[in-house]
Amino acid sequence: MMMMSYSMRMEELAKQWVANCKFEHPDPTKHPLYKGIGQNLALTGGYTPTLTRMAQGWYNERHNYTYANNSCTAVCGHYTQMVWATSVGPGCAKKQCDHIQPNWPKPVFLMACQYEPAGNFWNRKPYEQGDRCSKCPVGFLCTHRQCTNKTTTSPSTSTTASTPANHTEQTTSIVVIPRARGLMVFAMFLVQSYVKA
Repeated sequence: MMMMSYSMRMEELAKQWVANCKFEHPDPTKHPLYKGIGQNLALTGGYTPTLTRMAQGWYNERHNYTYANNSCTAVCGHYTQMVWATSVGPGCAKKQCDHIQPNWPKPVFLMACQYEPAGNFWNRKPYEQGDRCSKCPVGFLCTHRQCTNKTTTSPSTSTTASTPANHTEQTTSIVVIPRARGLMVFAMFLVQSYVKA
């Protein structure tokens, strides 16, 4: 598993995406900057979310994922993208977009996290079980049980990666609506986009 470093480049792509206030994933054929980039989306109503709170909601999907047979009992694609072994550069942004859901309590926020390179390839597990750092690329070190480029002296803000030709990329979206007494209702949407590398 590769060490993740926050990516300002991915944050900028996330900012550009949420600026449109559209609760949909980019089509890389129309938005080439997003080719090979993974994305998690969230929509909240009635409070101002922190990025940490939204990411925690995605991470909590781990309870829906079974590694042994690589299956989900409910939506888990946000979680699998977050822990995808080869994704190294996440970056996130949010924007108030009240008009997206006019009947929801205000404020309504759209949040996007971009991941480079994309994960969630159909029929592939997010990581391999085994000895830590046993599959690090040549020239990488094992730091905190993750592969780290030994030549990097500061966190990386961008990487390049290739993706398999004609692969199926799976992306997911989540909607969070507050209810009485602080309870949350999750309405999840699974979107598959087929991307030709």
